Amino acid sequence: MSNVRALFPDCAPPAAAQANDFDAFWHLYPRKVAKAHARSMWARLTSAERTAALAALPAHVAYWTARQTPPEHIPHAGTWLNPRTGRRWEDELPAADPAEDQRAERLRRMVDGAA
Repeated sequence: MSNVRALFPDCAPPAAAQANDFDAFWHLYPRKVAKAHARSMWARLTSAERTAALAALPAHVAYWTARQTPPEHIPHAGTWLNPRTGRRWEDELPAADPAEDQRAERLRRMVDGAA
């Protein structure tokens, strides 16, 4: 099977492999809503797109975590994956601004101290 994939990289892998890859994606994705829609968007991706999305996901999760992005501001997984209108794994993440991070940390300390 690996020889076939080498010859035809954009051919869909067997359904079991797609399911395992989606399960790995879903496990890592922080916003757990509309799983059926996300699964259908996953099925529309080529194998190269699935690989790219999985590779990009940790950086996006780290960005959302570092910025303390509220869950409602994280796109639904189906939107993030949509091969026609989403492809959010290709978004360039802003570089960290050390001054902004320091201001945010000071603000967090002030809020924690007031509580």
